[in-house]
Amino acid sequence: MSTILEELATIYSDHVWLEVSPQQIEKTWFAEHDYSYYVARWTAFKNRLTLDAFLVWIKEESGIDKQADLWPSIEDLPSIWEVVNGTAVQIGKTRIILIPNDETDIDEFCVPAEWVDIPSWAGDYYLAVQVNIDGPNGGWLRFWGYTTHKKLKQAGQFDKIRRTYSLEREELIEDLNVMWVARKFDGDEKAPVESLPNLSAAEAEELLKQLGQPSCYSPRFKVDFEKWGALIGNRTWRRELYQRRVMPQPPVKPALELWRCLQNDFVEAAQAGWQKFEEVFGTTYENFYGLRGIRGLSYNREAYRDSPGSPKHAASVKLAKPIDLGVKTTKLSLALVTVLTQEVNQQIRFRIQLSPIIKSQAGGTGSRNLPEGLKLIFTDESGKIFQDVAAGSGDRIIQTKLFSGEPGDRFTVKIVLRNACLTERFII
Repeated sequence: MSTILEELATIYSDHVWLEVSPQQIEKTWFAEHDYSYYVARWTAFKNRLTLDAFLVWIKEESGIDKQADLWPSIEDLPSIWEVVNGTAVQIGKTRIILIPNDETDIDEFCVPAEWVDIPSWAGDYYLAVQVNIDGPNGGWLRFWGYTTHKKLKQAGQFDKIRRTYSLEREELIEDLNVMWVARKFDGDEKAPVESLPNLSAAEAEELLKQLGQPSCYSPRFKVDFEKWGALIGNRTWRRELYQRRVMPQPPVKPALELWRCLQNDFVEAAQAGWQKFEEVFGTTYENFYGLRGIRGLSYNREAYRDSPGSPKHAASVKLAKPIDLGVKTTKLSLALVTVLTQEVNQQIRFRIQLSPIIKSQAGGTGSRNLPEGLKLIFTDESGKIFQDVAAGSGDRIIQTKLFSGEPGDRFTVKIVLRNACLTERFII
């Protein structure tokens, strides 16, 4: 512990002081990046830093003999932090809400109304945490007091504009040991909370459309609290809201009509950016598959030799479309590849592939691997997932299975990398 932190801990001995190293700060900041705007990312950063330190302290120093679990789960945290500050930890029957704040003034403790007035979110105890990361050798966290749900509801000042409950510093209990002792007696620390309205699926969808557009602030103020609380209190809808804000849906593109391509009508395909395979890759189909590292289907050279152009096929087409995911961390040029064959019985078979754009050059192929975690998701028109393929370490190609379809069938392919998403629609 640094000298300054030791002095502060001596002066405010009832408070819990936890040191945070520069490495922890940097690691946490870069780990929390999947958010739609800066304030949400900063909120996630503060909460993750607080949560990680608190869990270590609970395990090693608090003397609590029960395991601390995240509520509702670690997977749910981003969908919460995208829209509201705070983290819930469950210790046995006791729920503790951590509320971090990076302001220097701690004369007031403010708690977002979501943690108080959504029945399923309400906690027993609320911990005030001051976050400071501006030290020359890292930073510190200061757990400077706590209160109860009952105290917030009965004595807290409710701000209708900010939708927060607040208490003056003097109204908080500074010694956390008092809380640990109190929780052993299983006292009722919660005040009654009014139930929220039940939203229909149609109402929820309207709210998701309205609130799911990315913006530079939280959508929590755009609708009345009752509807807002009912929406984010539902785990499925809250996750959907997060996905829409972080990976917004692009404008719907016209579906590429594959049957036209099989009839050598490429006008609409060209307008949508599709080209003949050789125009993009500058190589033959078989040489393309001479590469190693294909994820999604075992490579069978004889099977590919027998596919397009064999007597059982009336027509075959191979198209490629360069794509840009807009991810700055990779300079790799990618292309989506569509391989179509029409059987003599008119049935259409197709496969979708994703690959780096590799052109034959003297001295080598210039091949490169796909970014690890890059996904190719194949769904039907309703959104049902038929196949989800992700690139692993060293993979150069990811692809779907060989699918069959009838004229008029529709399907969608999504290419996803971290918070970037691109959608292509097709109709057979």
